[in-house]
Amino acid sequence: EWNEQLLYPFGVEALKQILLGDGYALVQHIVDGQRRKARLRRAQKCPWFGAMRGADNARSKVKRAFEALHRQGYISLVQRELSGEQRYVIPRLTQKGQQGVRAGKYLWLAD
Repeated sequence: EWNEQLLYPFGVEALKQILLGDGYALVQHIVDGQRRKARLRRAQKCPWFGAMRGADNARSKVKRAFEALHRQGYISLVQRELSGEQRYVIPRLTQKGQQGVRAGKYLWLAD
């Protein structure tokens, strides 16, 4: 829900980096220093920034979690247009996902 409330929501890959707390990966391709700082500050405001930092095999776990959320119907993947022909994919909570969040439901995301 946090991401969906942003004017420019983060894409799937950026959200993975946020969960991993990987600030470098979030800004490595941005040349403009001001834009780099602004993007990193926005990411660090996420309540789950770095939540998976230090976990065993964290990258794999985060990747598998997103795949499972999509496969099990908790999120849909939506194309978002930036400017011109640039597009990126953002996750959106489905109705099932919203119900799960509201209920505080534990999601079993095993393969």
